[in-house]
Amino acid sequence: MLVVCDGDDGTGEHWLREIRARGIEPLQVRVRAPEITAPRLLTAAAGRGDQDADRGLIGLAQLRRMLQTSTVGLRLLITGTEWQVLTVAAVARECGLLTSEIRASATSPGISGEAVPLIVFCAHCEAETLSPATTPGATTACAGCGRHLEIHPHVNSSQARYLGSDATAGALT
Repeated sequence: MLVVCDGDDGTGEHWLREIRARGIEPLQVRVRAPEITAPRLLTAAAGRGDQDADRGLIGLAQLRRMLQTSTVGLRLLITGTEWQVLTVAAVARECGLLTSEIRASATSPGISGEAVPLIVFCAHCEAETLSPATTPGATTACAGCGRHLEIHPHVNSSQARYLGSDATAGALT
């Protein structure tokens, strides 16, 4: 199965040509991101909100249903931005795929340093915020508690999110 996200840099088409050259027609799934203009709450801590099943991606719920009914031997190829790839890979692992059955190619950030949407976990209220175009080292507002968060370069790939902590916590008053 080939999952191509809208942040793909052409890797998906390259993989598709390689697979077809072997006489195989893969199942293709498109997952895309909505336009994100402000921080958006994905999950809130301990009963303070509902988990967003699509994790901010259009088409992820359908992909989840397909993966939950898949059979042994499925191989998953994912390409897109880092947020998209991490999110799709995390969902695939939740559905029972092994890490060895998943191959991924992320286009940014970290590779190009380009600002793209990221999921940020607030260390203070435990909310997950989908932040518009940003990079690790930048700041964003927490959609759960409203704190101004510094986005740390620490990424939790199993949860597809970056760690955020109060950007002003170290300042002396």
